[in-house]
Amino acid sequence: MDYPVNSITAALFYPRVPLEHGVAFANEFIQRTGSTLDYEPMVLPLREPVPPDAPRIVLRSRDSLFVCELALNRVNFHYYGHNGPPQSLERVFPRYREALYRVITALSEMIEEKANRLGFVVKIVKQTAGDASAILLDEFICDERFDEAVETHLHFLHQFELEGLPCNRWVRFRSLRPPNAQGESRHALFEIDVNTRAEYNHVFASHEVVSFFLEAYEHARKQAERLMTFAGDEA
Repeated sequence: MDYPVNSITAALFYPRVPLEHGVAFANEFIQRTGSTLDYEPMVLPLREPVPPDAPRIVLRSRDSLFVCELALNRVNFHYYGHNGPPQSLERVFPRYREALYRVITALSEMIEEKANRLGFVVKIVKQTAGDASAILLDEFICDERFDEAVETHLHFLHQFELEGLPCNRWVRFRSLRPPNAQGESRHALFEIDVNTRAEYNHVFASHEVVSFFLEAYEHARKQAERLMTFAGDEA
């Protein structure tokens, strides 16, 4: 599957992330993750009533490919493909996986409470031979009442078990309009979001966190191969 990956995100949800001493936490986190997040940290003040999931610390690599956001109840670790040359998911993931291992290890050493929910999101951009909105509608809707749509967003939710864990799988397709909003959209964004269900109350040990992300990646990769075959590949 040669479509360029737009982004990869691993999300870990916690009852509480101790960020009272933000600068000290950021500096220690950088030391524990080695060269993965080696650019100057951004630490935001803890002020109410900012939502608990709003990032308070943002760490990034010098090339901006990796970004880690720490909030009071979650941690997001991103890879952003638009900050580097186009690469497929299979080529990107080994490097992302090694960096993610270091992030998970640092979190397990610095946060007393364990993660109680996990999520893994992959976004891939596909160039199309024609108008992406029309292609998505023809492939998934086939209803002439929507023929004049200039932008298309499709969302599908499945519930399943991933290695025994009750999970949601959101699949989203979106046509990407040009910046000036004129002309045909010639690219489609595909997103697959695998996450443990909110009602599933489980305390994840570090090895379970690693296992989930590896299984979620493989699941997302297979789903992408199956679902990215919709008509309209650019020759």
